[in-house]
Order: sequence, then structure tokens, then C-alpha cells
Amino acid sequence: MLIRIARPRSHWVGVATVQVNPMNSNPNSPSVARTVFVPFTGDHSIGNNPYVKVRHVAPGVFIYRPDESITYPNAYRLVSEVYNHIKVCTRRGGPPPASFNAADRPWNDPGPTWWNRKKARDDMDHEELINERKPVAHAIIFDLGVSSHIDVSGVQALMDAKTKVEYWRQGPVEFHFANLQT
Repeated sequence: MLIRIARPRSHWVGVATVQVNPMNSNPNSPSVARTVFVPFTGDHSIGNNPYVKVRHVAPGVFIYRPDESITYPNAYRLVSEVYNHIKVCTRRGGPPPASFNAADRPWNDPGPTWWNRKKARDDMDHEELINERKPVAHAIIFDLGVSSHIDVSGVQALMDAKTKVEYWRQGPVEFHFANLQT
């Protein structure tokens, strides 16, 4: 029970278009296309089906669904999971942090190393070229239909996640909450 609270499952949700045949009709009848929200990975994902392609809702828009309440034992895990996913799936939205003044950086951000300071745009490696194609983060939607409550540290964790994601994007990122239970 404590492990489930401290390390809850969560899913990044995507959109898939599936074809549905009406049950009472013959197999030759036309099928109806439906859009469904499914997790990218996990028990309920359809990632093993090669005929169904799961994609993000829109470029830069992500849906996150935690399976437990957001409380003190799991608050940091939420922050790190959201931030790491955004770093992997998006690119920075503004100038690189190397162009920032050292006084504007947080105390724990040492800045770029001396050998990367003079790296020209012509010398981009393969990873940086791939990052150029990624979208910029615009919004994160938290689907809290399963979460029964959020305590004060959970609210602080959401604020910390927003701060970290906005620092990565170098601009505002919208946080939306769906299926809130009162």
C-alpha cells in the first residue's frame, strides 16, 4: 500500500482513431471512425497493435493521467516525471541558457561548459538537428478523474512542475485540469 502511494502509476495519454463496425449489421456495412484517448504505454495501451497509431492531441500539447492522489509521498515523482517527459518530447522555446547572464541563472545551474560556449550553429550534431524538429511545449492537461484528492504539497508540486517546464520552454506553458472531483 505504501509503495503504491509513494510510486503510483501514471500515463501519458494520446489520441487514436479507430474504426468501429456496428454490431447488428453485416460485415460489408461501412465502419464508423471514432477518436479515443488511450495511454501511450502500460496495461491499457494499444501500442502492440501495429494498425492503431497513437499520437499527441496537438503538437506541444500533452495529457497526463496519474492513477493516485497527488500527495506528499509522490509529489516529487510527479514533478520529475512531467519535466523529464517534456524535455524528451519538446525543444527549448527560446534562446539557449548560455546566452543568459550568469546573475539570471539559478544558484544550482552552473551554465554551459567552456568547450561548448563557442560551438557554432554550423557544427550542430545529429541530436541537436532532431531537437530542431520537435515542437515547443504549449500546454499540459492533467486528467485527475482517478485522483481523489490533492494535498498542499501536491499543489506545490504542480507549481514546481510549471516553473520547471516554463524554464525549459523559456516562456509560458498552460496547465489545464480535467475531471476535478470536489
